[in-house]
Amino acid sequence: MKKILIFEEDIVFSFILKRTLEKLGYSAVVANNEANVRNAFVDEKTFDLFLFDTGEDVANVDFLQKIRDENPTLKIIISAGFIIGKWRKFKIQGLLMKPYTIQELDLMLKNIFSEKTDTNILFSH
Repeated sequence: MKKILIFEEDIVFSFILKRTLEKLGYSAVVANNEANVRNAFVDEKTFDLFLFDTGEDVANVDFLQKIRDENPTLKIIISAGFIIGKWRKFKIQGLLMKPYTIQELDLMLKNIFSEKTDTNILFSH
């Protein structure tokens, strides 16, 4: 079972997303702040994918860079309500534009885990 770490500051949405991912057949861990993300990497050791919601805080982009630097092979999907100008530098596998559907998330995850997206970025919408 693939393990996904969710970084989402909206607590209610993060648990809805966690339950959705579990229904889709994934194991999911929620982290609502940077400290919880770091603790999750210490406690769980490895994740197959990091689902990163950028929120409105530009500092989150710097945090994502730190995560990428520390985990160079980690698959990453950015979830955002706006376009991030420098998203390519993070070597992400997907960009989900909010609002997105369960079907878009499911398709993106299936494509990423099937290794069909080795060098291509998947977009929702």
